[in-house]
Amino acid sequence: MRLKLKLDGLSINWQGPDQTPPDRCSFCEAPFTEDDVPLSMWSSEGWCASFCDDCAPANVEVEQQA
Repeated sequence: MRLKLKLDGLSINWQGPDQTPPDRCSFCEAPFTEDDVPLSMWSSEGWCASFCDDCAPANVEVEQQA
């Protein structure tokens, strides 16, 4: 299984390698609360993006690999 963006990667605020995962949604900038469990994805180069419950279903799809 892997995550696939439905939108242009330039629309996303990626957190660089060697940084902590974002504390807010990488698309809409909504802050995460202590109770949130954001959907996070990393590129092969180590860049990270995290999405809130509203943005994840609209902008990220799960791709099944055989």
